[in-house]
Amino acid sequence: MRHGARLAEVYKVLVAHDARSVLDLGCGDGQLLELLAEDSRFIRLAGLDIDDEALDTARNHIKPRNGLELQVKRGSLLEASSYSGFDAVTMIDVIEHLAASDLKTLEKVVFNNIRPRLFALTTPEIGNANGSHHHGYSHHEHEFEWSFAEADKWASGASKRYGYQFDHQLVSTKPLRGKDIQLIVFWRT
Repeated sequence: MRHGARLAEVYKVLVAHDARSVLDLGCGDGQLLELLAEDSRFIRLAGLDIDDEALDTARNHIKPRNGLELQVKRGSLLEASSYSGFDAVTMIDVIEHLAASDLKTLEKVVFNNIRPRLFALTTPEIGNANGSHHHGYSHHEHEFEWSFAEADKWASGASKRYGYQFDHQLVSTKPLRGKDIQLIVFWRT
């Protein structure tokens, strides 16, 4: 249930920044979109993922309501440049699935092309693993995992390159087993 902690933290950030439209990159089975769809503050939601099975699950679980514009589509987040007009972009435990060489492309897509007011992402913190898999990472599909210092260095650089401010914090998953969550929030004024 650690994923619930991630969703709750991102939800709080979205509400605090008065986001009303959200694009969830790497939306998977749509857990964040499902949560947001239940809140009438959110009027436009979109999810993008490459996993057809996960997208079918998302479509079956997200309850449409009056006043909500909802899209769940197949596509690569690295090719999401055509999406615009969203207050916020989110990525819940997705960035670590990208090749490190794709980070510059991700930055360009989100910060330069989509240009949301807010970008919130979560990723595991490598410094406190209770178990390991591929390359010592917490999941065999992770291409990398960042220590707090490494994530902070990336966030600082990205914020300077694209004119955003950022906040980076560690969110504990205790008493649950597993790695703590890094929450990185970028915003522009």
